[in-house]
Amino acid sequence: MSTFWLTLAAVCLILYVALSLTFLFYPNLIHKPKRIPRSQQVIAHRGAPQHHLQARSPRVNTCEIMSTFWLTLAVVCLILYVALSLTFLFYPNLIHKPKRIPRSQQVIAHRGGAGECLENTEEAFDNSVKVGATILEMDVRLTRDGKVVVFHDVKLQRACGDNRRISECHYKDLPQLKKTIPVTFYKGKETTGKDRHITLLRKVFERFPDVLMNIDIKENNEVLINKVIDMIEEFEREKITILASSNDNVVKRCCQKDDKVLLAFGKWGVMMVLLAFYTGLLPFLRLREDVFEIIMPSLCFRMFTPQPDDGWLQKKWFPPLFDMLLMNRLLFRHLKARGIEVYIFVLNQEEDVNRALRYGVTNIMTDYPSWLVEFYKKIFSH
Repeated sequence: MSTFWLTLAAVCLILYVALSLTFLFYPNLIHKPKRIPRSQQVIAHRGAPQHHLQARSPRVNTCEIMSTFWLTLAVVCLILYVALSLTFLFYPNLIHKPKRIPRSQQVIAHRGGAGECLENTEEAFDNSVKVGATILEMDVRLTRDGKVVVFHDVKLQRACGDNRRISECHYKDLPQLKKTIPVTFYKGKETTGKDRHITLLRKVFERFPDVLMNIDIKENNEVLINKVIDMIEEFEREKITILASSNDNVVKRCCQKDDKVLLAFGKWGVMMVLLAFYTGLLPFLRLREDVFEIIMPSLCFRMFTPQPDDGWLQKKWFPPLFDMLLMNRLLFRHLKARGIEVYIFVLNQEEDVNRALRYGVTNIMTDYPSWLVEFYKKIFSH
């Protein structure tokens, strides 16, 4: 509260100075002139002759006065905008009611914990819940016969060794997963497991009725979106299921289908939040989404090596610049104060987790939930 009153006092002082300067230069905005003052008056001292003195009629440059006025007014408005923006950036609850108390220290099992069991399988979800993961993250797609399956890729090639699209197959004809699958977000690592079946979203809901889930809808398909939301409503999971997608059209369709469902920002939604933040507009915007879910840029650029045909600017300047813009502690603090949770993915190494914690983010998505649970116990026990 002391910080709040100090900030409020600073804002009031800035407003006072701005208004004082405005009315100092333009007093007629608040004062009616007593009369039109005379100018260029020649006052004869002790009756001295004045025939050699000639008074010139004053010439008033109206355009110059008006341009100065509008310039001053613009400066005052800018100062007022900056002052209000900073106030509501630090104290958003003055104008926004928090969506809810944001969760913290969440261990989010990416694809069910893709580094400890085969990704998106019931075995992976079982293992993650058993070791203490608090949120299960998964991906969903639609088969040819309209089944909502938990699967990441468009094609079956990487995970199953089959070059068909999953949308071309009936559920009963889907192949098993390969015995070992590379861990996407940890170069050189592979995982294996006993359960090699592609499971249904309905089975996951039935098996884990009270576990928080983050579902990434991989297709801009109205049938898929409707089926997922209908299942969420059927299992009464509206408050414990977050729908996410990099496609903003999917996010929009989810909102249109059920305006109460929990949503994560899409790709362009994240970019708009960044633009609004750095232009000072963010504190004044109403945000529908509930989760700000981002990849740590430094991790992304470390994983995907620049190609030879990439430009010098793309190789040298873009990675650190994007990382600097996206990883902002003040942005994360503002969002959390408005009840919007911040998730960072996919962190599998201690140095990345420590960096996220330095920015105040404790909701972390990982392929190794058992490792992150133990790491959190060690960090937060102190």
